[in-house]
Amino acid sequence: MMVATYLFFGLCILLTVVFCIVRTKKPGAVSLTLKTLASLCFVMIAVIGLCLKGFSVTRLLFLIGGLFGLAGDVLLDLKIMYPEKSNPYFISGTLSFFAGHVFYMTASVILLVQANSIWMFFLALLIGVLLTVLITLSSKKMKLDFGEHKTLVYMYTYILTSMLCVSVMIAILSPIFWVFAAGMLLFLVSDLVLSMQYFGGNTKKIMVYINHILYYLSQCLIALLVVIAL
Repeated sequence: MMVATYLFFGLCILLTVVFCIVRTKKPGAVSLTLKTLASLCFVMIAVIGLCLKGFSVTRLLFLIGGLFGLAGDVLLDLKIMYPEKSNPYFISGTLSFFAGHVFYMTASVILLVQANSIWMFFLALLIGVLLTVLITLSSKKMKLDFGEHKTLVYMYTYILTSMLCVSVMIAILSPIFWVFAAGMLLFLVSDLVLSMQYFGGNTKKIMVYINHILYYLSQCLIALLVVIAL
């Protein structure tokens, strides 16, 4: 089953590249299908981990987090396909990713409790505040206009930065979890790129590739955690 894990990992990246090629030419049903299939790949990696290692609450939480990521992927692509309904799709997509991070966070708290290091969680939340403020100040210098979505973006930024900090804390306790931290870092960078597209007016095609390749690498690494570490 480990072979299948790496096959899904490779297939996910391949589908992502093909999706980007199609998306930059003409967004539509084909690009949406390709993106959905790419997302199913990282979900399948988590499913394999659950089957290979057996049931545990943390593995299930990571799988559910990935499923919310899949839903968010579809919703944000519908935002591109149907610009007249951009706001509802953006809000629902962002909330779906937010929910995914809540599940990742819950699993991480369980891991820290098991390691008798719950204080690291609260430290991560504090550092998350500082990172959110830093990113917010940087976004103003980059002339990103969040408009009516400002509150939602700030809330999402906080849970994402806090999640990155939590993953680093867990990796400090157990080096194998650096794959988790790497995944969360790529997640953050991909969302920063996405912000430049959505709120900064950067419509260069290369941004589509950078955003999605970083994102799918991040989700694959997080899903891989279920196979190799949990």
